[in-house]
Amino acid sequence: MKKILIGKMPPNYEEELAEKLKMLSPQRAEYLSWRKIKDDFAVSVYASAAAAELAGEYLCKKTTDIIFDRDENGKPFIKDSDDINLSISHSYPFYAAAISDKPIGIDIEKIRDVNPNIAKRAFTENEREYAGSSKERFFEIWTKKEAYAKFTGNGLAEGFRSFDVLLPPIADNLTFEIKNEAAIAIYIEEN
Repeated sequence: MKKILIGKMPPNYEEELAEKLKMLSPQRAEYLSWRKIKDDFAVSVYASAAAAELAGEYLCKKTTDIIFDRDENGKPFIKDSDDINLSISHSYPFYAAAISDKPIGIDIEKIRDVNPNIAKRAFTENEREYAGSSKERFFEIWTKKEAYAKFTGNGLAEGFRSFDVLLPPIADNLTFEIKNEAAIAIYIEEN
């Protein structure tokens, strides 16, 4: 089982934000409240609401009964639900959530101009050659790396240059697409 929800916040998201917040458990709403930048807070709420909606449907629970927690590496999980795996991502105004009965990682990024030095620090030589000066290919590599790191649960501590997302076996378990100016990558071992 794998369920994914990808969305883009409407320009006038303030009208829906209160409703999205009501979908979250009080614990999750409080956790998100530390975000001081209005758009960052809002997209975090949208992403969390999407995850709560997917999990609520799967577990036959109200979204407000879905309690998110984090493991020692910061990977989110749903409390008291060992049979469901969760991944959340957002890059204003885009958000994504995925649940599965297997470990899963998802990443979404708005395609934008980037500092080329990031590729030098985070990509293998093979990945840098593939990306070249293309921002679409940069974000293909970046989202694939993020999705894999979220899958493993190690996040940015993974050491992005320590693995190559273009080579098997990692590449065999990744999907990627560009949709509405957003790069989206998903890592799941389906076999």
